[in-house]
This record gives sequence, structure tokens and C-alpha cells, in this order.
Amino acid sequence: MSARHLMFSLFIVSTAALAGGDAYLNYFNSAYRACSDRYPPEQISASQDLAAARQSCYADQVARALGNLPPDSPDRLSAALQIAPEYAGSTFVAALQAGFDPYYAVAAATSALPQYDGTFAQLAISRGADPTQVTEATAAGLRRERY
Repeated sequence: MSARHLMFSLFIVSTAALAGGDAYLNYFNSAYRACSDRYPPEQISASQDLAAARQSCYADQVARALGNLPPDSPDRLSAALQIAPEYAGSTFVAALQAGFDPYYAVAAATSALPQYDGTFAQLAISRGADPTQVTEATAAGLRRERY
């Protein structure tokens, strides 16, 4: 990563930390667009799976942002998921790798994308979370979505 890119990333992350939800959405939208620009969806490459490269690029941006922002903000994970629901699984794994509590992550992710509740639960359990507590966290996330 270049020094210019690092400074831009730190600026965006700092802005997001101060401004809250909208800044998180803006940050992750910018990250999504940057990954799409770097690995264009309409381009075909014989030597590289560009769809996988885009997903990996976005997961890397998510992991960096989630690792650098305050840990008590539910807006972070929700924004990352809402911007790229097609990457829900890898975004959720990035949150766990960034140190998110698995039960908090399940509740926040399920609230943001309730259609992926089973995916989030399965990923948390496969990484050692207690299935009973995951079920409770999933229910909590679904209740938040409805109210």
C-alpha cells in the first residue's frame, strides 16, 4: 500500500469514526467502488478470477476498517454488509477476524441482512461459538430488524 493510499484510508476511517453511520456507509461504498474499479466486473481475465479478487479486496478493506474503528459501533458491520450484500459471508468472517464478539456480530449482521441469518449463525458456530448463544443472538438480531 502506498503512503498516499494509507493516508487516504486513515482519513476516511477517522472521518467515519467521528461522523457515525452515514460516514460508514460512505467509507464502505468507496471501498466497494475502488475494488470494482481495480477488478472490473465487465472485464474477463484468463489468468485471474476477478470476481474472487473483488470479493477479497472488499473483505480486506472491511477487515482494515473494522479493526481500526471503535469496537462498540453496530453501524460499522451493518454498513459493510448493506453496501455489498453479495459478500455477506466474507464480510462477516472479516468482522470475526477483526475481533468482533461472535454473538454481537451475529445479532448486528442478522439485523442488517436478516435473509442471511443462517449463514451468519453457521459461520459463527464453525468458528467455535456456542450454538445456543448463536440462536439467541440471531433471534435478537431479527427482533431488532422488526422494530
